[in-house]
Amino acid sequence: FIGSKCANCGRVFFPKREVCLCDNVVEDLRFSGLGAIESYTIIYNAPQGFTAPYVAGIIRTKEGPLIPAQIVGPAEKMKIGAPVRLCVRRIYEVGDAGMLVFGFKFEVE
Repeated sequence: FIGSKCANCGRVFFPKREVCLCDNVVEDLRFSGLGAIESYTIIYNAPQGFTAPYVAGIIRTKEGPLIPAQIVGPAEKMKIGAPVRLCVRRIYEVGDAGMLVFGFKFEVE
């Protein structure tokens, strides 16, 4: 989970950038994988390959940037400001062969 940080002005980016908004070169920054729910919604009518219901939201990372992601965990813990941790989970299934695609999600703690 790598982003970037400008050594000149301190801006933090995700996804990773090569050049900052202030025109300086940035350095890689390893994110902690921690954050909090900034906003979320429950999807009941899922697109093909996804299983409904699921939660999609915006996560404010500990380092600052906002990241759109699926959120997993108990429904009673889903609330604005709830702490989350990065995890790798199944995202969706492709085709008749049932190929599984994995990726990043955030798990509510």
